[in-house]
Amino acid sequence: MTDRLRIWINGERPDLPWERTIREERGELHQLLSGPPCRHINVLTLNARDGAWRGRHLHRVKREEVFILSGRIEFIWCDIETGARGRETLGPGTRMTILPGLAHALRAIEDAVMIEFAETPYDPADTFPIDL
Repeated sequence: MTDRLRIWINGERPDLPWERTIREERGELHQLLSGPPCRHINVLTLNARDGAWRGRHLHRVKREEVFILSGRIEFIWCDIETGARGRETLGPGTRMTILPGLAHALRAIEDAVMIEFAETPYDPADTFPIDL
């Protein structure tokens, strides 16, 4: 494992009291952020196709937050400082923090929708391609 990756189910971390998921007949509410700044938001749709990997990069500054809204993904990572590697299968309701220095890639096992957000604006100069 690595200290550059955190994975949890939304609403299950006592140190993040603003997080919650409410499921009712009329639908679901997933509160992901309340308080900390957010200057970058993406909604990603991932199609379950062979070889359809996204990411395959690392950031030296950006700390990425991810929420899986639907579907299932395979997430692979490598801590470039320690060489530690891992592979995770993640599903709906999962939250993830990817800290700088963690190379990562993901693909849909089932068609998926994810939300990615960060405290810093997007900076293409902070995206370094890497082959995982």
